[in-house]
Order: sequence, then C-alpha cells, then structure tokens
Amino acid sequence: MDGLGGRAMNSRIIKRILLSAICGLSIPFTTFAQQSRSSLALGDRSGTPNTSISVPIQIYSNQGLVGIQFDVLYNPLHFDVAGMTSFSSLSTDHLFVDKELATGQHRFLIYSATNAEFADDVIGSLELDLSASFPEGIAALSFSNISFVKSSGEVLTVAIAPFVKLTTPTESVDLNQLDPLDFSAIAIATDGTVTQVEFQANGNTVAVDTESPFSATWTADVPGNVFVNAIAVDSDGDIGTSPGIEITVTPTSFPFLDDWILEEFTEEEQNDPAISSAFADPEKDGIINLLEFAFGLKPLVDSQDGLPELEIVEEAGEQYLALRYQKPAGITALSYTLEIYRESTGWTSDSSRISQTVLETVSGIEKIRALSLDPIINESDLIRIRIEIAQ
Repeated sequence: MDGLGGRAMNSRIIKRILLSAICGLSIPFTTFAQQSRSSLALGDRSGTPNTSISVPIQIYSNQGLVGIQFDVLYNPLHFDVAGMTSFSSLSTDHLFVDKELATGQHRFLIYSATNAEFADDVIGSLELDLSASFPEGIAALSFSNISFVKSSGEVLTVAIAPFVKLTTPTESVDLNQLDPLDFSAIAIATDGTVTQVEFQANGNTVAVDTESPFSATWTADVPGNVFVNAIAVDSDGDIGTSPGIEITVTPTSFPFLDDWILEEFTEEEQNDPAISSAFADPEKDGIINLLEFAFGLKPLVDSQDGLPELEIVEEAGEQYLALRYQKPAGITALSYTLEIYRESTGWTSDSSRISQTVLETVSGIEKIRALSLDPIINESDLIRIRIEIAQ
C-alpha cells in the first residue's frame, strides 16, 4: 500500500463541508460517494467552545475497499485535529497513519497490509479540539486528496454527495392506513446548491420539494412495513440519500366489509392486507376494494364494467347531464351524493335538482340513473358521484 499516498496526491478534488454552530458546533453527516457505491461519512456531533468532540467516521461500500486516504484542512484559530481513534470493526491488521502536513492540514491513511476489506461500519473517530474562540456562527472543514483503493489497487474517483437527513419523522412510528405522514428534511450541498429533495416510501418517490425548508405530506395508503427516506439532488447532479426509517402502517378496518371480504377472497388472501384490505387494489385496475364494494364489482376482476357512466339526455330541445351507476341494494354503510359543477356556482349537491331512478335490480345490485333537472349551460358543466362512509 505504499503507492496509495503517491497516487492520491494527484487528486485535485477539494470540497468543503460547513460546520454550523448554534450555541456550539454541529457537524452535518456528510458523505463522499463514488456513484453511491462507496462512501466515507462523518456522523452527527455537536460541541461548545473550549471542548473536545469525537466525530465517528463510517464506511459504506460494495466494492471491496482496503484503503482510504484524505486530507483534513481547517482553521487552527477555530479548532485543531487531535488525531483519529480506531474502532473495533476494523481488521486487526488495518493500520492508521496520521500526519500533520502543515499548520491546519492533517493527512489520514487507513489501509490493510494484507488487503483486508473494510466492513460497512464505523471504522474510527476524528478527534477535534474546539478552541476557546470557536465562532458562534459558521466554521468550515475542507477535504482534499480523497482516494478509495480497492484490493486490486484501483483508485476510485471520488465525488461528494449532498448531505440529507430526515428531521420528521426521526424514529419509527405506527400509522393507520390513510393517515397523513408529515415529512421534513435538512439538506446541505457540499458543492453547489441543493435543487430538490425527494421523499420516498419503499424506494418510490411520493413527494418532491424544490425549496428549503424541504417538507411534504404523504398518505400511507399501503399497509405493512414501509421504509421512508429522503434523497437530495444538488446542482452538479450528485445525489445523497438519508438513512431509512421504518413506518408500520396498519390496515383501516371497516366492519361492513367483513362479510364481503369473506365472500370474495380466499382464506390466504384474507390474511394478506395487500390483497384484501379496504384500500388495496389487488388486480391493479385503479379501483380499490372499498370502491369495488361500493359499486358492486368483483375485486379480483380487472374490468371497468359497472363503473359510473356519463350520459347526455335530450328533452324538449334541451340537454341534461345524467350519470348511470350501480350499488348494492339496501346499503346503509356508505352514502352516495350526486354533485353538479357549473362555473357560476362550483360543485353543488342540491338533491332537489337531481332525480334518481332505480332502473333494475340484478343479483342484489341496483342499476340507477341520476339526472340533473337543470339544462346544460355550457361545456364546462360536470356531474360526479361522491361516496363517503356513513356517519
């Protein structure tokens, strides 16, 4: 590994992280990543002037790293790098080299003489002594000559990803299905600016915010264990990912669906919330089970038949909006409200201006036509049906 230092000296990557101080020092978790496959990260720590702090350094990699080198540059009036402490996660033959190159510049080299790979874990801690005159504002550490080395001797190019961390939620929570979950995140670009933060659930982006403070609200529509995290994108296109937090989403139960679920699903399907819960869509046709029940449909049949259909009715030279729909006969657990939209009034639900006629009842399903009693005024007129849980 003697060649590691020489190869790394050719690097011209110099990046900066900010250490923000509010009644002390707060070090953001900052990741150095090569296409998110290998990273060197500093953990969260805080301190006050004239104290010492220990900042954990962690490795993430799937590329078989055996050596790391980086220089730490700092203002000696603000703090001093006292050294680095090894953690037990390192192999016994991993060696630390700590050298002060000049005032305000330290070089750290961690390597294995036998090509033992780093584990994905905290490998050591950077020891910082904060001065008595440490500012109550912004201080900075800079890093240069950053190199990751694989067991083959290949030196990896390093880019610095933005830091991002969820501030809401910060720990595991339990939600009922359809409960809203508030997201917020802090994101810091170590080079350039953060252009957006994506909030994810089980790897799928559910919300995006392009302005700080970054926040969003997501409705937990899928039951089960859901992992949420945030992704920050900076102006250079570098991407940082926050640690995931597990959310437990409990299916919302509606007793009036119990008999229907027993009829429509096998015992195995009944025990799988992703198939038989009220808001599941097992056949992926865009109609959740609750609506399948409301319109008298089959939840495991991918079909649009039986959904509400628009009609234009002509009488005495006038045109009227109508809607054909169906529902289980005698249902009381749900309310069905017809609404008309006009530019002058918006959506209204005056039942005296809508007539409803049961056209036929087949196998316990009523076929209904709802007719607006007011003629169409212009092309923007609309009709819809709103279904709610009866109170």
